[in-house]
Amino acid sequence: MKATSLKALMAHSASEAGENEGPDAKFGWVLINAEEGAKLLELASQQKAVFEEHNLLNHQQIEYDLYHDGTEALLATICWTDPATNPVVISESIIPVLVNDLDLRIINSNTNEIYYPWRINKSWSNIYTTKGDNDVDPIEQVVLPALAPAGNYKVRITHKDELVGNSQKFSLIVSGGITEFSYSLDAKKSEFDKIIIFPNPTSDLIYLTNFNYDSIEIYDLTGSQFSINYFNDLAFIKLDLTFLDNGIYLLKVLCFLKCLKLLKNNSGFC
Repeated sequence: MKATSLKALMAHSASEAGENEGPDAKFGWVLINAEEGAKLLELASQQKAVFEEHNLLNHQQIEYDLYHDGTEALLATICWTDPATNPVVISESIIPVLVNDLDLRIINSNTNEIYYPWRINKSWSNIYTTKGDNDVDPIEQVVLPALAPAGNYKVRITHKDELVGNSQKFSLIVSGGITEFSYSLDAKKSEFDKIIIFPNPTSDLIYLTNFNYDSIEIYDLTGSQFSINYFNDLAFIKLDLTFLDNGIYLLKVLCFLKCLKLLKNNSGFC
């Protein structure tokens, strides 16, 4: 489990502290509740909650469609490790310093009503918790009230401006009266189809073009993993496959739920 997943789990399953609902400047994301965290993991294993890790690409939107039965509050949390930036040295500054600012929303599919995340107001003289666009925290949480009507909802993750590094990994948790859910990628899902591998078939080396992602995994048709490859220079991607036996392999791009098919053939013939 990644650090962002653990942090999201602690915030999502925490017990309330303080006089008001939600996080605050005194208690942060309230009190850790290990028992509720364990229950949440069990719900996720039963497909009654969402607990997943994603990689959001530039200008991409990730959206979950779900049915909420109205029996309890619907809660969604995202958490990410923001890229490093220069520290603000101004005393009591209210200037946001997030590098990659992700946004989380829950939307009623029937009425288009939008539910916003918690945020702390930007006033040192009168600090309080409210709801709205959060542009200062690398963790966001949206709570749908327990009295909200049953029905179809969307959980949507987007971002502002351009993402440093062209992508941002994050963890997502959604729970509370979920009976079914599915998710989709918009805007960038066609990017997968632009990736080109050559030569294919190959006897040793392959090259990838239109590939803007930092890693790729190689599997055979039985599901056995042979390698994970990380790239520092996306302008020139070359993989040496001389260690593989002849056969058909799948190259999995980590931010997609699809694979590229590759034929390894030392004879040079199909």
